[in-house]
Amino acid sequence: MSITVHPFSIGFGAEIRGLDLSKPLDRPTFEAWRDAWETHRVLVLHDQFFTDQQHVAFSRRKHCVFERC
Repeated sequence: MSITVHPFSIGFGAEIRGLDLSKPLDRPTFEAWRDAWETHRVLVLHDQFFTDQQHVAFSRRKHCVFERC
């Protein structure tokens, strides 16, 4: 999966394109998401459709970004 990051002109935040959170993310894609989050802190991902289970799975993995698992 290839993602693109489009920073906002206001100095923080970015739009992420090409990321489908309903599917498991491979390591390079997750690292690209993590790098974007660490750089921009506010990420916008449009048109994400996922189940509660998929949301929890992503959140658990994302939690490791915040806790440095």
